[in-house]
Amino acid sequence: MKDKIVCKCNMVLGGDVQEFYENNPEMDLTEMKKELNIGTRCRSCLREECPIIDISFEEVVDSLKIK
Repeated sequence: MKDKIVCKCNMVLGGDVQEFYENNPEMDLTEMKKELNIGTRCRSCLREECPIIDISFEEVVDSLKIK
């Protein structure tokens, strides 16, 4: 998951989301997206089905909450 693309425009990877989440577990997810610049350019990665990313932000966060 660490090398999977979450936001292609800003080259945010799953590992970036994981590290940020671990350092800010109480942060609101909307604010976390903003801080990581996820979806700030073409916004394709915010769609439910996006062919240019490997994993969605929500999928990464959901997998981290289980652990």
